[in-house]
Amino acid sequence: MRILAIHSDYINFEPTKKALKSAEDVEKKKEGMKDCLVVFSSVEKVDEKNVDGTVAKLVDEIKNIIKQVKTNRIVLYPYAHLSSELANPKTAVEVLEKAEKLLKEDFEVLRAPFGWYKKFEIKCKGHPLAELSREFTAVNSKPTGEKERKEGSEFNKFFLISSKGDVEEITEKDWKNAKLWKSKEQRVGMLHHFVRNEIAGNIAKAAPKHVELMRKLELYDYVPESDVGNLRCYPNGALIFDLLKDYTLYNSALKLGCMKLYNPLMFDPEDKIIQELVSDFHEKDYKILSEKKEFILRYASDPLNFPMLKKLNITYKQMPFAIYEEAPSFRLEKRGETVGLKRLRAFNMLDIHVFTKTEKESTDKIEELCYNFDNMLKNLIGDKWVLGWEVVEEYWDKYKDYFKRISKKMKCP
Repeated sequence: MRILAIHSDYINFEPTKKALKSAEDVEKKKEGMKDCLVVFSSVEKVDEKNVDGTVAKLVDEIKNIIKQVKTNRIVLYPYAHLSSELANPKTAVEVLEKAEKLLKEDFEVLRAPFGWYKKFEIKCKGHPLAELSREFTAVNSKPTGEKERKEGSEFNKFFLISSKGDVEEITEKDWKNAKLWKSKEQRVGMLHHFVRNEIAGNIAKAAPKHVELMRKLELYDYVPESDVGNLRCYPNGALIFDLLKDYTLYNSALKLGCMKLYNPLMFDPEDKIIQELVSDFHEKDYKILSEKKEFILRYASDPLNFPMLKKLNITYKQMPFAIYEEAPSFRLEKRGETVGLKRLRAFNMLDIHVFTKTEKESTDKIEELCYNFDNMLKNLIGDKWVLGWEVVEEYWDKYKDYFKRISKKMKCP
């Protein structure tokens, strides 16, 4: 991060025009402060790695300067011209907002709006300490500003449902002792692997068997000329892949009333609608720079589907409303985890989104989707799959019997 601190007799500023789509919503009015320290600041790309550490260093630097110039008034002024390697706007605002909150505990603080062109007038006091610049980074400090994924699962409760509809709660400590594991069903063995990977993480030491097969059968192969996790598809693989897409489209998506569409491969992380959708976890974002602006290669169809749908005129009479997309997707998986077809950085996601007008219509549609997928998968790979639900606790408590019924009817644990 870079700052230019000017001890001033006064500063007056007024927003004139938005410079960014993600600019803060503020009233166009003149503001100012007398006898203050004006801190012009540029949050840089490297600061994204440790937001809270950057905030702490910024606050410390400002407090040190405050002691020298002896004032208790501070103006935080975002100023992009101090650096050519700027952080994304969301991070920059976060740094300034957090710094403002901490500084307000001891000082009078005014923060100029972010993302605006502003006209300003400033009068520097002109003494030896009146103009000070600082450059610092918290990149080597322990990251605390951005949430990090822990190893294992992000869920807080786990339930097993047998193919007979019996429910058993397990924990991260005792999951190995579940009664269901005594069953000799082939699918229970696959469910055990699924649960182990979800709770404990994948502990496999040898390369998956499919790595040898995908090369022997000339389906897929590694591409040393590209990034890891980006595989080459040979003619045999391309044929199978295209047949699978056709089968999915005509036997699932269209039968369920979906409309097919396509969206771009990248999205703007500064878009406000997209910011409401994307998670707090950004370590897997696959970023690309286009004319000094950073975009993110999409990791699913959601970030671009939902902004599009918000602009459509859809009424309850058209519900349920369903869309389908064969979405090339990208996730920056860890280099050591991209093995064969496992944890690819570039892959294709066949996505269905359904919008309904009532909760009852939603549960009916989910059940219809489950039975459709059950039939599709049985025709493709037999019984070599298991079912996994991600459910908020409120709905698990409300619809437990609903989930039991679906598992029992599908005869799938």
